[in-house]
Amino acid sequence: MIRPKALTFAVLCTLLLSPVALHPQTEQPRDDDTQRWSLHWGTGFEQQRIGVHWESPPTWTSTWLGRSVELSHEIGVAEWSYTGPNHPGQTRSLTQASAIPIFRWWVGESVFLEGGIGATWVSNTALGPRKLSTHFQFGDHVGVGYRLGPSSLLGWRYSHYSNASIKRPNQGLDIFEITLSSAF
Repeated sequence: MIRPKALTFAVLCTLLLSPVALHPQTEQPRDDDTQRWSLHWGTGFEQQRIGVHWESPPTWTSTWLGRSVELSHEIGVAEWSYTGPNHPGQTRSLTQASAIPIFRWWVGESVFLEGGIGATWVSNTALGPRKLSTHFQFGDHVGVGYRLGPSSLLGWRYSHYSNASIKRPNQGLDIFEITLSSAF
């Protein structure tokens, strides 16, 4: 269960970590620029993650190398599960809340590259044999995606979560995810 403090923390981190969001747009937004809901499912080193995320409409847009670049904010909750061998005392699951600014570069009319770094909070400081040491974690994403139609995106993303050695051990979590987003 997500605690209200974790969700508040995630929202505040998104606002604080994204001063670029206050700048005016430098080009006209795309016709389908709107908020989106997305489902994320992924697998990694003896672990799985399933999440639901809300993505803001672009808060900043520009052009780079003749192509549109957008900044949006992704706020989500996810459930992780450890799928490896069962050992007494190991944590088998954890809940995660995240707030991550996402840059999306449209390299073609329907193809994009994306990346982002932001804050996450996890309910446990271990998952299976992986030791995280702190509830606060940074989330780093890189991915590629495709516009399925005027309101849907399909993506593939690699994500890494760790505390940047604030406290050790800092084994982190790595996941490869499929994302499906729909505008509303």
